[in-house]
Amino acid sequence: MQFQAKANVYTAAGDKAGVVDRVVIDPRNRQVTHVIVQKGLLFRSDKVVPVDMVAEADADRVVLKPEVGEPDGLPDFNQEHYVQMDNAEWMAPPLMGGVTAPLGAGAALAPLLFYPFASAGIAAATPRHPQGGRSSVEVERNIPEDTVPLKEGARVVAADGQHVGHVERVFTESQTNEVTHLLISQGLFLKERKLIPMAWVLDVAEDDVRLAVGSNLLQGLRAYSD
Repeated sequence: MQFQAKANVYTAAGDKAGVVDRVVIDPRNRQVTHVIVQKGLLFRSDKVVPVDMVAEADADRVVLKPEVGEPDGLPDFNQEHYVQMDNAEWMAPPLMGGVTAPLGAGAALAPLLFYPFASAGIAAATPRHPQGGRSSVEVERNIPEDTVPLKEGARVVAADGQHVGHVERVFTESQTNEVTHLLISQGLFLKERKLIPMAWVLDVAEDDVRLAVGSNLLQGLRAYSD
């Protein structure tokens, strides 16, 4: 299968659900586990689609299996939740010189927290928990632990430090979902698109891919064309 950046994603009924935004890779076995679909006509937020729910995927489109059901029922990629704070955690923003102080440490401090002078480093009031009390908001990603949501257009850097291009497409083996190749777009260094074997990849992070080979080796590769 092929997961092309910004490829349209359709339901089994042919309705457009969104576009491919990220491919989630498990770096331990280099398998694709999920695809992140950017919100669109059917999705009110970015959604996590298990790769097993993908019927087909090529350079132009991704089609979901019928058992996906209602697409908007899929889990959100980012899920916000409130964390209750006790008095010790409820701290005032940094004061002059980087000093912080808990609320109640001085009557003169409390009024400062409610002046929206962002340029002076003064925060607005602490958010309230829906059930009362003060809280902080944490964002959790609904993907397996230790997996990497590789961004569309992530930088590709060769072993000699050269920025050689950006990830345009991820190729997988259909039966195992193992990544076989990455298609790198042309850039300042590479004037043509190149198909890079996954065996040449040293490390995969969210924003960049590090290669174990030098840029000169990439120059010798044949240009890729669909």
